[in-house]
Amino acid sequence: MIEPLTEQIAKAHQEQLDCITRLRLLAPAEVIAAAVAMHEAEHRVVDLCLATAVLDDELMDALAACHRQRQDFLVVARAGVGVPGAVAGIGDHV
Repeated sequence: MIEPLTEQIAKAHQEQLDCITRLRLLAPAEVIAAAVAMHEAEHRVVDLCLATAVLDDELMDALAACHRQRQDFLVVARAGVGVPGAVAGIGDHV
């Protein structure tokens, strides 16, 4: 049952790496750094989800860090392309 999930995770991981590669070609350094930080935070969540024994607090902390990195990426990316205004909040489910 976990094999289809690991295949989906591997596919999503490759898509993220492809996006980061495109960003490296087009975006300012701050945007790339924020994208990489978000990617690393998502790695932590995936690693915990696939682990055999995980504390609930540890997973919740990793999810919160992932959420913060996603928000930070949006702020930096919008500023990097000159989009004015604040970033709408991201819900916990996104």
